[in-house]
Amino acid sequence: MKRITFALALLLFLTACGPYSRYERWPGLYLGGSEAPLPPDWSQVELEMITQIQTRGTLPIVNNIWAASSDGKLYVRGSKGNRWTLRALKNPEVRLRSGDFYYPLYLKQISDSAEIERVNAAFEAKYTDRARGTAHYERLVFELVKRP
Repeated sequence: MKRITFALALLLFLTACGPYSRYERWPGLYLGGSEAPLPPDWSQVELEMITQIQTRGTLPIVNNIWAASSDGKLYVRGSKGNRWTLRALKNPEVRLRSGDFYYPLYLKQISDSAEIERVNAAFEAKYTDRARGTAHYERLVFELVKRP
């Protein structure tokens, strides 16, 4: 009985973290896709409703996130205390996947209140009601930039 319980728990764990994420909107350990050069403008990437971000740590972790552009720049937001934002604060080198491509990027935390308001407006315009009512003051805003 213990073996069956262990096997089921292992199967559940591998399913939740599995390296099968071909961008079926499943988080996990594997990002997939092909590396692409940074686009001159982020409009094509911004068209995707859900993107994936891979943060570094002991193991790379892939999370589904929203991304929006403002003034030609691409931004992501995360809740304070969220696992991926905590990892990103420790190591801002990330990979962002959109469609069949991923981009090696660096997260630059934004602290300028006017820029944060523009970014929040871009998220609300893109995601309509789903982005409204979220506590913006509890969110961290990051610009995705070329790695230094």
